[in-house]
Parts: sequence; structure tokens; C-alpha cells
Amino acid sequence: MLKNHVLKTKKEETSYVAQRDGIEALVERIWKDVLRLNKIGVYDNFVSLGRGEALAAIRVTS
Repeated sequence: MLKNHVLKTKKEETSYVAQRDGIEALVERIWKDVLRLNKIGVYDNFVSLGRGEALAAIRVTS
């Protein structure tokens, strides 16, 4: 499922793509809570969003 996804850097801007299924919606809710953002697209990169520090990554996994 995720094998076709390419991680983008800050320099590679992408258009917003909304979540297409329940798993993507769940990941979006988690990321929005941890990163304190209002909108996250399916191709957004956790680290490139500017708050991908180690502590936030730990919060996602716990």
C-alpha cells in the first residue's frame, strides 16, 4: 500500500491531497494532534512539516 509513496522534502511542495480511507484518516488525526496542525495531506512528510523532532516521533509511536 505505501510502496508507491515518495517522501517529499520542504523544497518539493505538493498539493494537498485529502485522506482516502480510514487508515489515512487515523494517521492524519494522530499527526494533527502531535504536530498541532490543522490540515495534513496524504503526501505530507512528518519531518518536513517542521516539527519532526525526536520527541514528537516518540509521541506518535506511544
